[in-house]
Amino acid sequence: MDNEFYTLLTDKGMAKIASALADKKQIHLQKMAVGDGSGKYYEPTSSQTQLRREVWRGDMNTLTVAPDNPNWLIAEVVLPENIGGWYIREVGVFDADGELIAIGKFPESYKPLLPGGCGKQVCIRLIMEVSNTTAVTLTVDPSIVLATRDYVDSLLDEHEHSTNHPDATLTQKGFTQLSNATDSDDETKAATPKAVKAAMAEARNHTHTWNQITGIPDGTLTQKGIVKLNNATNSTSTTEAATPSAVKAAMDKANAAAPASHNHPWNQITGIPDGTLTQKGIVKLNNATNSTSTTEAATPSAVKAAMDKANAAAPANHSHTADQISGIFPKINGDGAFSLATVPFTQTTQGGIRRLNDIMLGEIRAGDSLTSCYFFSKPTHTLDKISNKMGTLPGIWRTCTAAQTDITDITDEYTEVNMLVQRIPVGNISRVLNIRNPYANYTTSKGEEYSSINFTCDIDDVGSDILFTASNSDPEEYGRQLFENAANGMYGEIKPHIIPISG
Repeated sequence: MDNEFYTLLTDKGMAKIASALADKKQIHLQKMAVGDGSGKYYEPTSSQTQLRREVWRGDMNTLTVAPDNPNWLIAEVVLPENIGGWYIREVGVFDADGELIAIGKFPESYKPLLPGGCGKQVCIRLIMEVSNTTAVTLTVDPSIVLATRDYVDSLLDEHEHSTNHPDATLTQKGFTQLSNATDSDDETKAATPKAVKAAMAEARNHTHTWNQITGIPDGTLTQKGIVKLNNATNSTSTTEAATPSAVKAAMDKANAAAPASHNHPWNQITGIPDGTLTQKGIVKLNNATNSTSTTEAATPSAVKAAMDKANAAAPANHSHTADQISGIFPKINGDGAFSLATVPFTQTTQGGIRRLNDIMLGEIRAGDSLTSCYFFSKPTHTLDKISNKMGTLPGIWRTCTAAQTDITDITDEYTEVNMLVQRIPVGNISRVLNIRNPYANYTTSKGEEYSSINFTCDIDDVGSDILFTASNSDPEEYGRQLFENAANGMYGEIKPHIIPISG
């Protein structure tokens, strides 16, 4: 552009002015902002919607049409003394919607702060060229706006040279002459306090006889006024006033009667209804807890007896664990089921000699330490029986018999025994707590999937530090859920324990 410093209407500003002219409306300019241009001059563009770096924004002080150019609008804002510490290189004008209407490149000016040793107010003036200035108006908060010296001087000069100093009349303010008269009809003068005082004194001393007063209303239930007295105690009049004598006669009769809060013995009360399901009344008490009466009232003793029994009973929504339920047929290998299983002896070594430990009655074993089995006869059809293993069991089991051995020279043939075992009912996954140290006993031949996962846990009403076998083929839903949780790493990293099975 030809000028080094200039003002542009933004695209949004031109569109809003054009729309205002077309609709015969106005846009309301309200705010002005200054910025430092991010530390240097730059060339503003009409596409901008905000200053490059705004440092202050405030209410516009004035918006006037330039006296020598009717298409120029002059916007001014005063920067107060208590802000500053930055340079001004860009100025923006915003409407009541907060949108940038005009932007100007401004000569660099430093706005100091008082702590810096200097304080001053700065007036920022921005000139905008518009096709029709009537489409633009100023919205001002008079409690915030600061007047510039030029603006004040202009108003004072205009007032000083004005000839518009009219006399006061009944319809307008102006200059007036004072008057002390109390009987004047003049409507162009003002009464003095002395005249008002004299008029007030005359008004206080002025009196009228009763027959000179007209238009006095009668007293009624809806308005004040004059009334006639009435000495009767049985009158129904609503337009007269009772005398004190009538009031005393009524009061004496009231005092001779029974007080409002008087009492009667029970045998003087008649017509009292019985209490029923549909009405209030008197009822007889009943201390029974098994009565079906609907016309008597239960005693607190009966209520307490019923409540004590209710408190001792289980709640309506109570639950039972599987081992608390009798008379149900368990699932195969499920909670409470019995199975014939091969149970290994545990071993200890002392002095280089391995020894088998006895299997105790009721001993708890993890499912994968047991192998379901069955017996069949030898081919020789002798009475001897041999067993065949069927597969590991899920969950935890207890031995139903005991096994004792004195074998010290252990061979593989004597390290396990066949016996009856029963699965310990758990019933719900919420009873299994503090699950830790998961490891896999068997996987597929490629080692990619687990057929069962062991972990140590505590089980409510069973014990702590129990080894549990979770299997994806468990007939109990909680067992399958425990397996899924363990396989997903919920209980920690799964450690290998035995090499994968072949197959």
